[in-house]
Parts: sequence; structure tokens; C-alpha cells
Amino acid sequence: MRGVHSDVGGGYEDIDDLAHGPLNWMWSEAVASGVPFNPLIARDLRVNPNAISHYSAGAWEEYLDIMYRELGWRYVRKIYYQDQ
Repeated sequence: MRGVHSDVGGGYEDIDDLAHGPLNWMWSEAVASGVPFNPLIARDLRVNPNAISHYSAGAWEEYLDIMYRELGWRYVRKIYYQDQ
């Protein structure tokens, strides 16, 4: 499922076209498993495969994205365990 978090789960007021695909999939999986849901309304059945994803990163995240992607920066995070 493509898009940022609110594209997939819905929440953008301007356009939520990307949220309908995941909704349809989750609804059909739940119904196939026996969950008694009402049918989806017509508005939720529309799926736009050409919908545009939002870009939700702020200026700092956009800067880091450029550094990692364009300049080849590598992010390494050391993982500590409780016994260390």
C-alpha cells in the first residue's frame, strides 16, 4: 500500500483517494473471515490507482532524505541489550 500514513489510513481533508484501496482490502478480508460488517457506501468503493501520494516530511526530514539519498550518508544505529 503506497503513500504516507494518512494516505493509507485516511485523514487528509483535501483528497483521500489512496485510503479507499486499503479500506476495501481490510473490509473484504474481515467479511471473508466472518466479521458481520455492513456494505461499504459508494464513496468508499471508489479506488483511484493514479492518486497522488502526499509528502508529509518537514524541512528537517527532507534535508536528511537528501543527505542519505544524494550524498550517500549511511545511518547506523547501535542496538543495546539489557545485559550490556
